[in-house]
Amino acid sequence: MSSGNAVILEAGTPFESRLADVVAAWAGRGKSEAWLVTGAAFFAVYLWSLAEKKQGHALNPLTSAFVDASHQGIGGSDGWSDMLWERARCACHGERWKKENLNVCLNCLRYQCMYLDWTCEACGGRTVG
Repeated sequence: MSSGNAVILEAGTPFESRLADVVAAWAGRGKSEAWLVTGAAFFAVYLWSLAEKKQGHALNPLTSAFVDASHQGIGGSDGWSDMLWERARCACHGERWKKENLNVCLNCLRYQCMYLDWTCEACGGRTVG
């Protein structure tokens, strides 16, 4: 059995397909906490959801519920604030930045500083942040 984190972090499949698979597994298993995402997987999912909303795209209700449940699972707003203060290595410069200053590529999941275009320098994928 896999987990939500493992599926989201597995590159090679389009991000939205990986997310749809995790949401379906979460719903199909009684909305089990085991399928909620945390850490780097949550960072990517949450930034994706914020970008979708900012672009005026409504999340389907099940995906929205999954994102909300994962958000609560990391500690809600306090957990998100803590995550933004964590440091991660920027793939484009090799420096460690606070996550609040990083984008993440939805394809390869590399972190990229927010000063670059919305295209991943490493793989050409879409970044969100």
